[in-house]
Amino acid sequence: MPEEKLPVVIDRDYITYPRNYTRYKWFKPLLVGLITVVLGTLFQAVMIVAGSVAAAGSGVGSATYMNNLLAGYDSFDVYTVQGVLGTVGGVAVMLPALWIAAAIVRDRPFSSYASSRGGWDWGIFARCLVTGLVAGGVPIVISNLLTGGDRVNRFSVLSFLLLTILGPLQCVAEEFLFRGLILQTLGSWTRNSVIAIAVTTLIFVLGHPYNWIGMLEIAVTCLFWCLIIRKTRGLEASAAFHIVNNMLIFYMIGLGWSTLSSQTTVTDLVLSGLSELLYYLAILYVDRRFHWFDRVLRDDVTPFNERTAPGGMPERTPEDD
Repeated sequence: MPEEKLPVVIDRDYITYPRNYTRYKWFKPLLVGLITVVLGTLFQAVMIVAGSVAAAGSGVGSATYMNNLLAGYDSFDVYTVQGVLGTVGGVAVMLPALWIAAAIVRDRPFSSYASSRGGWDWGIFARCLVTGLVAGGVPIVISNLLTGGDRVNRFSVLSFLLLTILGPLQCVAEEFLFRGLILQTLGSWTRNSVIAIAVTTLIFVLGHPYNWIGMLEIAVTCLFWCLIIRKTRGLEASAAFHIVNNMLIFYMIGLGWSTLSSQTTVTDLVLSGLSELLYYLAILYVDRRFHWFDRVLRDDVTPFNERTAPGGMPERTPEDD
């Protein structure tokens, strides 16, 4: 009689999801992170060189361009070609860097970074974009209008199109890096969602050089996004609102309706927290009412484990670590 295979039990918790894969080892995410940083730095250098060439062609000068890049948010440029390439594009290229790193290490499929529901769900992503714009867009717009602006359009057609392409990719790249690689790595190490979310939030805050109010605002934002990810078991909902938030800000800056500064105010903090709260409540509602996040696209665990294990049999179970 052939040996009967027991059904594979998959833990769909997103934060500890990598432990389902038999090739998982505690040190492999470190290899993925190291390769991502190396490749990402090379890709960023290409974007900065391209931006420097564009700056020289526009008469700004490469030296001035580099000084603006190093000056932080107080000289944040998302309305010129060189500015979009150096700031937004410099982060967006981290997404292909992570994809290549994951393909090299092969500890788990890239789909597992997107969700524990079998990969990226475009339907959920599209619905969350609309939900985010409706539920949280107004406080974001109000907050940015309060920063003032000269109402002078700084976009060219090319820079506007470039921002429209690279801006969403920048947001998705940050989600895959911070709430994908880092959050899942910490969750898999500790098997504790609270610790994983707390440390991820701290790291995300340190990557945004605002004043203390602005850093508190970033902490609140990251906390809400982590809670949304835990609830939805994927990055689509957080990435959607990240795009709504950033693109509204970028467009308003380029059109002269807003300015960006490292000196965040209490009003900014309150309005930002309100937009996050409204979106979070909207996600809870649609999850309860329509069950958007219950659907599993496919099993990306069992085929990967069988394909990568010697003889086609699993090497171990996640509990072996």
